[in-house]
Amino acid sequence: MNVSLRFVCVSMAAAVACLPTGRAAAAPVPWDRIEAINAVVLDHETPHTKWARPYAGGRIRVLYIGALNGNVNVAPTRSLVELIQRFDVEADAVLVLASKGDAYAVAYEGESGVYGGKPAELRLARLLETPYDCYLIRTHEIAGHIPLPALQTVLEHVRDGAGLVIPELEAYVKIDEHVKIGATASDAVPAALAGLEARAYTLGKGRIVTFKPTVRWNSGNADVRSRIFGLDVSRDTEFALNGRTFLWAAGREPKLQLDVSVGDAPIARGAGRAHDRRGVVGTARRR
Repeated sequence: MNVSLRFVCVSMAAAVACLPTGRAAAAPVPWDRIEAINAVVLDHETPHTKWARPYAGGRIRVLYIGALNGNVNVAPTRSLVELIQRFDVEADAVLVLASKGDAYAVAYEGESGVYGGKPAELRLARLLETPYDCYLIRTHEIAGHIPLPALQTVLEHVRDGAGLVIPELEAYVKIDEHVKIGATASDAVPAALAGLEARAYTLGKGRIVTFKPTVRWNSGNADVRSRIFGLDVSRDTEFALNGRTFLWAAGREPKLQLDVSVGDAPIARGAGRAHDRRGVVGTARRR
């Protein structure tokens, strides 16, 4: 089946399962549907820059806990796929509905909003048996609908040295309401997170970063730079910023920082290689 068509079919199946049907318990979600909805499919590649893939600091294992909406979801793990294209990340995904035990009027048997009910909650517990290098909790809407034992396990892994990325400032507060995090805020934003509206924390041996997301793209509204460079420049650079949060949280940030200054002199259009580069200054230093 065509990849795009498969995305649509799987997503529509999830959407139909979430349509209001009264308060009666819904039929159990088939295991193959749970796996399909949570699949991280890498065979539909978009234009991108491999910012850190491969990465000298090694591959980072990530557990992505993201939102599944009640409307049609076309590839709900797509933002994770876009990240994997650019960074050396290996990931599993768990999708959660923003309604505990009663997902958009379809009552799955279970104690949380994890899509698929009890079998999916057990799947999440099994995934957490082996610690990841880094965890991501996507939005504040689902923060209170993740099983409490799962959140406690994630925080325990962070205390032991894992990272936690929360790409929403409000989500940290929501998680803290659900299970006390107990992290210590850093006095300053680390250099590795420069360019982001971020807050950094430590919890035991681990790191937590929460930040205001920058990725707001629409592939149908590409600007002139996209036609020049062959990719969506804004989207590509924003994923570069967001990807650095995983490197920092996992303790794998680059140890060398490169600063480049091009000076104030204008570059004439069409100058190309003939341009005098004496105004370009590069400085490298260890962090």
